[in-house]
Amino acid sequence: MPSARNYHNVKRGYWNGKWYDSSWELALLVYFHDHNMELTRNTKEFKYFFGRSKRPQWYRPDFILEDGTYVEIKGIKDRRSMAKMSQFPFPIQMWGAREMKPYLDYMKQQYGDDWADKF
Repeated sequence: MPSARNYHNVKRGYWNGKWYDSSWELALLVYFHDHNMELTRNTKEFKYFFGRSKRPQWYRPDFILEDGTYVEIKGIKDRRSMAKMSQFPFPIQMWGAREMKPYLDYMKQQYGDDWADKF
């Protein structure tokens, strides 16, 4: 199934049978695939509380690494994101621009500056 762009021009779709919600997530999927490393799309939801609400909200981190660590790909670390991280019951990492740089650099080196349009 080909990839698609939503109304915010964010790249999302399926690559190699795995769903991605952004070009950063796509870069991670391709990098892990190219290096024969396991990266699993997370499907489990977890409760968290935010602000004054007594009702739980639901959160689904993006991926799970081979060692069981969850990974959230996030461009902006806001208060809601930090609440999710602080209440998460398992090891989790939030990967922003700094953490994603090696993967994005790899994609540019291997597939060119327009790599996201090639997948």
